[in-house]
Amino acid sequence: FVMRLAAIEGGGTTWVVAISIDTPDNIIEREIITTDSNPIITLTTIKNWLLQRLPFDAIGIASFGPIDAKKSSPKYGYITSTPKPGWKDTNVVKLLGLFDELSSIPFLFDTDVNAPALAEYSLKRTTEISSSVYITVGTGVGVGLVINGKTVHGLVHPEGGHILVKQQIGDSFTGNCPFHQCCLEGMVGSTALALRKDI
Repeated sequence: FVMRLAAIEGGGTTWVVAISIDTPDNIIEREIITTDSNPIITLTTIKNWLLQRLPFDAIGIASFGPIDAKKSSPKYGYITSTPKPGWKDTNVVKLLGLFDELSSIPFLFDTDVNAPALAEYSLKRTTEISSSVYITVGTGVGVGLVINGKTVHGLVHPEGGHILVKQQIGDSFTGNCPFHQCCLEGMVGSTALALRKDI
């Protein structure tokens, strides 16, 4: 039995969709799509790409957030209160066709930091390792956590990028996060760094 997997990673700048055979690291095809300000355009492009490459045994979706990753929630599969223009309250799994054209394929939806945290844990685990932390700095700042082999969600998922930080003495930049201004993401995300350097 040859397992055919599809993976989708959604970032603030680009989305990546890939197909692997048997193991997640055996990638046979990959496509990069620019994140449009209209999620319908981006996600329909990905859906059509997948439909042209059926069948799949499973699909994994890892998205920038905040997202609703709680399966029992009516908004499971949504990007929720994101600062990304045009993407607030986007039903990612519906727009990808996972309730329609691709509804027969099992899927999971999680953050773009929990998914790689789990992948690193799964690929590198030994009997001495029970947890993993994955931190990324890009358009935003993300923190993914795996404890005892499971990704951490809680009430929502951890938003490590929105931890409030103090400005250093002499730093006049007040941050660019629309929610908190002076949080970690608002101070060191790529947009913040570009604003700091006026580029």
